[in-house]
Amino acid sequence: MTQHMVSTKEYHYEYYPNGVLKAEGWKSGEYKVDFWHFYHPNGKVSKEGHFRNNKKNVYWYNS
Repeated sequence: MTQHMVSTKEYHYEYYPNGVLKAEGWKSGEYKVDFWHFYHPNGKVSKEGHFRNNKKNVYWYNS
């Protein structure tokens, strides 16, 4: 018999202590996966990129 693990992804938000959005993207369990956006404390985008199993993957963009 073969067992299959089901991976559930949820969209996740992280905030600075002052309530401004710090990061947003997909998580599978505790791991960052797929596309993420990161923001400066002033709310402007600082970088964007892909994660695979919680590690930066291929494409990253710095603003």
